[in-house]
Formats: sequence, structure tokens, C-alpha cells
Amino acid sequence: MTVQPACVLYTQDPDLVRRVRAFVRALAPLRYVETADRLDPVLHQVAPALLVIDLSAKESKALLEQIHADWDEVLIIAL
Repeated sequence: MTVQPACVLYTQDPDLVRRVRAFVRALAPLRYVETADRLDPVLHQVAPALLVIDLSAKESKALLEQIHADWDEVLIIAL
């Protein structure tokens, strides 16, 4: 039995959350993260995962560099 990877969305935009949730619902479970300090614990719970990161969100550029360096098993899509 294979485990379906989770999709983690980092954003502060409620409209983007609604749109991504509607699209991803049939493909993978979605975990929504709004604050930078919650992203690392969520990734510890769900890795390997797909991370969709909103570059207009607070601290997103620093998080992008950190996740890229620390998490080999996370595929990142930056919007």
C-alpha cells in the first residue's frame, strides 16, 4: 500500500486557499499553513510532500531558501 503524499499550502490569501483546496481535493490531502513558524512542524508530520508557497506571503522568500536547503523530500512550487 502506498501513502498518498500531502499537499502543503503556505499563504495568507484566503482566496488562494479556496482555489487550491478545490483543485487539490481529489488528488491529495491539503494542509494549509498561514504562519511561518507552523510550516516546519507540519512538514515533519507529512513529509514527503508537495509544498505550494505563495511568494507574496510574509517571510516566504526566507522560508523558500530554508525548505530548499533542509527538506530533500519536499517538492516546492512557488507562486
